Order: sequence, then C-alpha cells, then structure tokens
Amino acid sequence: MSEKEDIAREISERCLVLFSADFPYFSRALSSLEIEIDENTDSVYTDGKKIGINPEYLLSFVAEVGNSDLIFIHLLLHCLFLHPFEEKKDENYDLACDMTVAYVTDELKLYSATDKKYNARKSAYKAVIDKFDGFNEKFASIWLLDKDIDEKDKLVDAFKICDHTKWREKTDESVAVGINGDGDDSEEKKTEWRMIAEELIKNLPSSAGSLVKLLKANRVGIDYLSVLKRFLFSSERLKTDPDQFDYIYYCLGLERYGNMPLIENLEYREDKNFKDIVLAVDTSGSTKGEPISRFIDEIYSLVKTYSERSGEKYRLRIIQCDCKITEDLTIESEQKFESVMKNFEVKGGGGTDFRPVFDLLYFDGKKGRRTKALVYFTDGFGAFPEKDLGIKTVFALYGENAEKIKIPYFAYKIIIGGEYS
Repeated sequence: MSEKEDIAREISERCLVLFSADFPYFSRALSSLEIEIDENTDSVYTDGKKIGINPEYLLSFVAEVGNSDLIFIHLLLHCLFLHPFEEKKDENYDLACDMTVAYVTDELKLYSATDKKYNARKSAYKAVIDKFDGFNEKFASIWLLDKDIDEKDKLVDAFKICDHTKWREKTDESVAVGINGDGDDSEEKKTEWRMIAEELIKNLPSSAGSLVKLLKANRVGIDYLSVLKRFLFSSERLKTDPDQFDYIYYCLGLERYGNMPLIENLEYREDKNFKDIVLAVDTSGSTKGEPISRFIDEIYSLVKTYSERSGEKYRLRIIQCDCKITEDLTIESEQKFESVMKNFEVKGGGGTDFRPVFDLLYFDGKKGRRTKALVYFTDGFGAFPEKDLGIKTVFALYGENAEKIKIPYFAYKIIIGGEYS
C-alpha cells in the first residue's frame, strides 16, 4: 500500500466520521455503500454499491475545497436520484445528472466560499428555471440541447466531480450475468435506494427544500407512471379482417365437414381505431408551468419507449385548455418534441372546463381521427362532461385535494399527489 493511499484512507475515515456528525440524516444512505481506495480510477465514483476513491484526487480535492463532504454528498445524491441505475437517455444525460446534484449541494452551501465556478453554475440554474419553472435532470438535459461543444465543456468543468464510467460498466455486467442465468441484483439495489430515499425525506431539514422536492418527485413517479403505462398500452384487441376473410367458403366447410371449416379463420388485424395518445393539460390559473412540463416529458417518454419496443407508431397529441382550447399540437418525432419543449409555454389562465377537449376528440372521431386514450392532467377543479362520449379517459390529478375530487363514472382516476406541484 502506497504512502498516498495510506494518507487517503486515513483522511477518508476521518472525513466519514465528521460527515456523519455534520449530516446525520445521510448516515443510513452512506452505510449502504462500501468505501474503497482505488488507484485505477482517475477521480471518485459510485456504481450504487460502493464508492471508489483515487487517493491523489481526494488529497487535491480536499486541498482545493477544504473538506470532502461535497464528494460524499455528490455521490450519495446520484444514488438517491437513481442515476447509476438508469439507462443513458441521451448525450446530455451525464452532465444533466451532475447539474441536478450540484443544484442541491449548492443549496446546502457545501462548496467553498471562494469557489470560482459558482457563478457559472448559478447562471445555468437560472437559465433552466427561467425556461421550465423548475430544475431536474430532464429540464437540464433539454436545456443543453442547443449548447455547442465549447459551452458544454465549460459546464462540465463547473459541475463534474465524479466519474460515471461505472454506471455503464454496471449495465454491461448485468446483461452478461443475466445471460449466464445467475440473476441481476441491480433492480434489488435500485429498490433499496428508493426505500432509503423514502426514509430520508422524513428526516431532512427545511434547508434541503430542493432535495425534498426532487426525492418526492422520484417517489411519486414510481407508482403513477406504471399505472399509466398499463392504462395506455394494454393489449390491442384482435378482430377478423372482413377484407381478407371469405365467409362463403368458411360456412361451406362447416356444412360439409362438421366442425372443420374449408378455410381456417387465420386472417386477423389489430383494431387500430386508437392511435393518438392525447394529453390534455389544464392551464387554468391554479396550474403551474413546472408540473405541466414534467408531466408532458414523462408521457412522451412512455409513448416513445413503447413505440420503439412494439413497432407501433403512436403520436402524442398535446392539447392545452383552460375554459377553452388554447393550443393543439401533434408530435410524431423526437425532433418535434424537443422543439416543442424548447419553446414550451403554458397558454391559458382562466377558469377550468374539461368539456371542450372531449367535444373536440368526439368530433375528430366522427371525421376518422383515431384516439387510443386521453390523459387529462389537472387539479380536478372544473366542469366535467356529463355523458360518456366513448373516449378512454384517465384523469391524472395532482394537488393536496386530489383524493377528494369526484370524476365522471366513465373515466379512470390516478392520484399523482400534492408533492408533484
């Protein structure tokens, strides 16, 4: 063991003791990670199971920043936000994750008072919040889309603390293990971190407002997104295709040979009367921009993922409505979605009436436009349609009074929760 490694290990142990004293509410989370001195890494990392520390990097970091609390919290937050367990969504994902973690650590004032990179980070936070009325990985990732290489390099310099390589290696190893039939414990570890986050929410101080909000958003997302996925993409019904099936020969076979048709009823087609996923958003004065943007992003991710895996081509139709329809957009490509989100703004602000959306979809159906399902995102205070127009509907309700809202008999209801807003 090298002298630097000895010193680094001693510093790590002392820092961990001090860290646990300064941030007792993180103790449970930290105890879930094994600490390892690793000279093969250039900096520090976590794969959700352990923390790897390069001795030289730790010494230089402590010399520059004055303590190692920032390193440990940075790595813990990656785990609590489940970053090491998620697939890389786009080229900006890693930087967006670092920005989200730094957004919290800056709020906790963990950087040095003389930190020269703070202004660059602060400027980035402000730009994202101004655009989306909130801050998380998804908003940061979309904001980064129009940044050139030089701008991104400067942002990486301002935000990067750890190495994310192990996130990718972990995924590759998991696939290999699965092939050998030995199982994969990544999902088990992911579930464990969700439970740790749930416990942490109860113990966080008021100064950690952004952390509480982000953790609650992740917690809520576990349940309602899985319900929405089942609602939107239940199996398509199969029915005979009258254009391909000849009843004359079929009946002739049954008449002559009993239960043996002359031509087997093999020609089927999927009932494709429903192809649009419609997301209606309540843009009344009680609705804020951040939850709307976040929900749109989540629904699009569901539609995109299912379309890619199933081979079906679903379109996302976004309708904004307060007491009247204020915008109606149809998104058929990722490029169109990114363009919409770059310039997204809530249009409306008056009272709430859900009926215009139902009327529009009903008459569109008469004209032949296919709607698979309608998801209506709202706090639930408004005028509902009185009769069933034959549109498969779920009201996604958020806000403190969501559970008290009574919806029409023909619709489904999911509770997103008061924390969402």
